[in-house]
Amino acid sequence: MLIFQDHTLDRICSHAVHAYPLECCGVLLGRRTAGQRRVCQVVPTQNHAGPHQQRTQFSMDPLDFVRIEQQAEEAGWEVVGFYHSHPDCGAQPSREEMVHMLVGCSYPILSVDGGGCRSIRSFERVSPQSLSVKSETITTQEGLL
Repeated sequence: MLIFQDHTLDRICSHAVHAYPLECCGVLLGRRTAGQRRVCQVVPTQNHAGPHQQRTQFSMDPLDFVRIEQQAEEAGWEVVGFYHSHPDCGAQPSREEMVHMLVGCSYPILSVDGGGCRSIRSFERVSPQSLSVKSETITTQEGLL
């Protein structure tokens, strides 16, 4: 289960809408407890995919990730997931995205179009030996989405 605290869900939706028609990406910081991942802070990152690829792919700068991981440690948090958007496309991970998923992290995908954020679904990789993913329940402090 992925639980968004405060306005963290609004922040990733806003990032996706502002990045449209390109993919956005970012890191979710928080805590893991009893099978749940609680998002306490969202860190938007720049999409470093090539200029002709940013509409259908995303890539994070490894140095940004190291900086974000240090920021999480200093705050007493950990990286609990990574988010990105799918412009004009459904919120389903591609095979390439599944290859890069880490077991134990959440991967929310936001489906966006010119009118805004249409849907959000989160996934987690089942095991390191397989590309199988399962859908993950998303909640906010206010309740289920």
